[in-house]
Amino acid sequence: GRLIEFTAACSPFFYRGNSLPDDYYGNAFVCEPSGNLIKRNVVNENGYTLSAYDPTPGKEFLASTDERFRPVYLTSGPDGALYVADMYKGLIQYGAYATPYLLDQTLARKLDQPVHYGRIWRIVSKNSKPTAGAKLSVASTDELVNQLSSNNGWTRDIAQRLLVEKNDSISIRLLKDVILKSENYLARFHALWTLQGLNDIDSDFLFRVLKDKNVIVR
Repeated sequence: GRLIEFTAACSPFFYRGNSLPDDYYGNAFVCEPSGNLIKRNVVNENGYTLSAYDPTPGKEFLASTDERFRPVYLTSGPDGALYVADMYKGLIQYGAYATPYLLDQTLARKLDQPVHYGRIWRIVSKNSKPTAGAKLSVASTDELVNQLSSNNGWTRDIAQRLLVEKNDSISIRLLKDVILKSENYLARFHALWTLQGLNDIDSDFLFRVLKDKNVIVR
């Protein structure tokens, strides 16, 4: 009565939020809608090689006995939580390819109904306390640059995008200060990436960055 292998893997997602325990940061999650579950894998970096393993063999990160539970998309948000889009539908096989056995089971158990009951699940740690996220859409250039140091990947990504869209000349100096002086390697990385988006990277500056102590920034 259990799947041996994935048959409908979708929406692989690397979690970079801050509302799950620290050992979940950088983990890879994958939806399996046909098996009503979400798989979690811990990713290890060894030089240029990546490997991954299941930290809880025989027990999934999220699984349901409700056969209408169909997780199909994963993401995180400004609160650092892990969000799951659940299609919540009994039959997910395209009708033209459904076997007679599957059709009989679907109709006998009324899995073709109901429809339009999709939902979104929000997953956080039991000890997590909701925090009001910064309103980045109205943040100043200086505030957006500061958000590149956030421990929430969603916040860093959005701040980076908004800085590129604003195209504020003041941000160039601020970003270069972050790249050369910040102790947070993720801030330096995002600031460098933002400079690229602003088309303001020259070879002299890049040679200075090549001396960075962090391999990702280099």
